[in-house]
Amino acid sequence: MCNKPLDNPPRVVYNNTARVDKHMKYIIFNEEKQMVGEFDSIYDLELFVDGVREGRGESYPVTPRMSPFDYLKQIRWFMTIDDKNLVA
Repeated sequence: MCNKPLDNPPRVVYNNTARVDKHMKYIIFNEEKQMVGEFDSIYDLELFVDGVREGRGESYPVTPRMSPFDYLKQIRWFMTIDDKNLVA
């Protein structure tokens, strides 16, 4: 059994047709389009968003539970994914 976290897969995966480097960057922007964070994993992004919620006084049970992606949408922030490092 593999004990690696699911959001930290091996960096290089091979399939029948391509070699794929899974390194991606998740970049968060606020409503003024200023970059507020850059993350190498969904786990790191989630920790950051939890901190934002705490800082704004909007943690559960004050607001309903939701995914970090739904929360970003609720506060009108947005995310991009930089996959320029992907090789196929």
